Amino acid sequence: MPSISLLSRSLIHYWRTNLAVVLGVAVAVAVLIGSLLVGDSVRGSLRELALQRLGKTGLTISSKFFFREMLAEEIASHPLFSRSFSGICPVFVSEGWVTHPDTGRRTSRVAIYGVDERFWNFHDVSIDQQWNSSAFGSRRQAFISPEIARDLNIQVESHMLLRMEQPSNIPRDSLHGRRDRTGRTLRLVVSGILQPAQLGEFSLRSQQGSVRSVFVPLRTLQRDLNVENRVNTLLVSNLSGTSQVKDASTTLRKLSEILQQVYRVEDTGLKIQILEHQQCLSLEAEGTLLKENLVVQARKTATHMKLQSNSFFTYLANTIRAKNYEIPYSLVTALDFESFGLPKKRHINGTAPPNNHTPIVLNEWAAHDLQVQPNDLVELDYYVWMDQGQLVTQSAKFQLADVVPMDDLISDRNLTPDYPGVSESKTLVDWDPPFPMALGRIRSRDEQYWEKYRTTPKAFIPLEAGQKLWGSRYGQLTALRLYPHRQIPGLVLSPESLSEMSSRFKFKLRTSIDPKQLGFSLNASENQALRSSQGATDFGHYFVYFSFFLVTSALLLTGLFFKLGLEHRIQEIGLLKSLGFPPSTIRNLFLREGAVLAALGTIFGLAGALGYTALIMLGLRTWWVEAVGTTLLTLHVSSTSLAAGASAGVLVALSCIAWTLRNLLRFTPRSLLTGSCFRDEHSYTSLPSVTSDGRLEPFPNSVIPITSA
Repeated sequence: MPSISLLSRSLIHYWRTNLAVVLGVAVAVAVLIGSLLVGDSVRGSLRELALQRLGKTGLTISSKFFFREMLAEEIASHPLFSRSFSGICPVFVSEGWVTHPDTGRRTSRVAIYGVDERFWNFHDVSIDQQWNSSAFGSRRQAFISPEIARDLNIQVESHMLLRMEQPSNIPRDSLHGRRDRTGRTLRLVVSGILQPAQLGEFSLRSQQGSVRSVFVPLRTLQRDLNVENRVNTLLVSNLSGTSQVKDASTTLRKLSEILQQVYRVEDTGLKIQILEHQQCLSLEAEGTLLKENLVVQARKTATHMKLQSNSFFTYLANTIRAKNYEIPYSLVTALDFESFGLPKKRHINGTAPPNNHTPIVLNEWAAHDLQVQPNDLVELDYYVWMDQGQLVTQSAKFQLADVVPMDDLISDRNLTPDYPGVSESKTLVDWDPPFPMALGRIRSRDEQYWEKYRTTPKAFIPLEAGQKLWGSRYGQLTALRLYPHRQIPGLVLSPESLSEMSSRFKFKLRTSIDPKQLGFSLNASENQALRSSQGATDFGHYFVYFSFFLVTSALLLTGLFFKLGLEHRIQEIGLLKSLGFPPSTIRNLFLREGAVLAALGTIFGLAGALGYTALIMLGLRTWWVEAVGTTLLTLHVSSTSLAAGASAGVLVALSCIAWTLRNLLRFTPRSLLTGSCFRDEHSYTSLPSVTSDGRLEPFPNSVIPITSA
């Protein structure tokens, strides 16, 4: 009889045992493949979600400071840009919360985006005509995401209050940082609720949970927040058909090279002023301190240009006190005494004074008001922010070393940075600083000084002393001035020469320092989002581990059923050996039979795997939603997981079958026919025996065990 016929008849004759084997393999394969498909579905769903929320965004350029909106066009026009990127879009990015004014319902952690028609064109997204760019940009209106609409139960054409942080370059935990008024409220009309396909859930944050986004006209935000023509983020898209994920570091490096060649010093919160009267340039940060790495690089650049540099640190003293007199709210500048010919100590008749206090220099107005003479003690009271967030008053004593006239070179109002609420005030009582101020202490003579001299410092102390008293982690200087070397005494530089010197210094400083050191940040947003979408838990491996005992039990049950079937067919094996079939042929026959059963079980298991996966995905969308953080999960069928699970199921099933056959074929035909190979003293059953003429006759006294060996 051909082996194929023998195989088919054996499968049909022992269909009950074979059905149990098929079902065992099907359960094992269904659970194994289903576990792998769960991992594929979770990863695939989170990947699609991340890419949908980013739109065409591949990389982002952001900054701690607001930079020129035109920077986007300058980057796009660079020759290297079109080789690696397809588009760029400026946006305003912030965070705040939204309130429904009628119901008082509120939602927080809202991503705020200031956009215009360039944003929609960048992402190739079209919105309804009534929401289009002209109407959207001309009214105080906004688009919101579906999650905000659900949180607030708000409808289109309803009003909402958008609360957000007021942009400022001054750190909040510095003396002039605005801790009392950091927010701004905008009343807007809801123009539409954008669905995810319309980029309503656009997000630059890597998150799996619900997204709350508000889209406001860019010009509206710029105007209301006093950052005209400035943004803080640029969206960059890669070339069509290419992926930045494969080589994100190379793409970021190319974009960084372009930014290095295009950005300006003004884009980093710095400003370089030309001071014609002082015949120098002044490098300052907008309302804050100069960072140490910037100061080091600026000094190197100045040395390369053969410029001299002087450092200044201007601070506000609550009180300048001497004897029984005091001056309220005065500016004090720390500088290098030797550079300006100021004495470090006052000597009388060649003898140093008995005490050893730090020297201080007053201008004529302050010295006259305090009625002091050189060597008198002068005390300063000033505010300092502590690390615990407390504003405390500290004091320091100095010894008057000299008095300078009001027209001296260092009596310069430009030594004081522009502080909001202070510098632009017309009178002292109009000051609006973020720290407490006793207006009753201000005298008429103080107002007269402010009217005439404005922010001109009244006192000067050594630079190292000022840095020790007032320095912070944000920096140690408020200004760095650059002077040309005087080749000819008395030579005065023309405004054109100073302007040329300023342009050269800006260019050399810009090209010598990395934009990242000046507050810029370049991120591979697509790469980060895809990595984040993988999550901390590989659900495929997790469910494989979780289902390990179920898979193992199914495979053991498969092996036991197959082994039980072989034990009932030992006479068939003995008969085949008696007829001259070699052991390898008999083994291959049963292995082929097992392979057919495993293949059938795998086919049924594939269908069961889809149902198992669908059930688990339903659980992740409902009962176990906290494990993933989103309900937007869909079934993803991977051919790789199907092939891997099916192959593993077949191989393991065949291994169990081969293990069952490993010892059975080493017995003689007589022992197989008589059942003596399975003789056991505890469990027996009657077996037929073979007569001398080859016929099978039952032997009531012959027994074999019915359990596995």
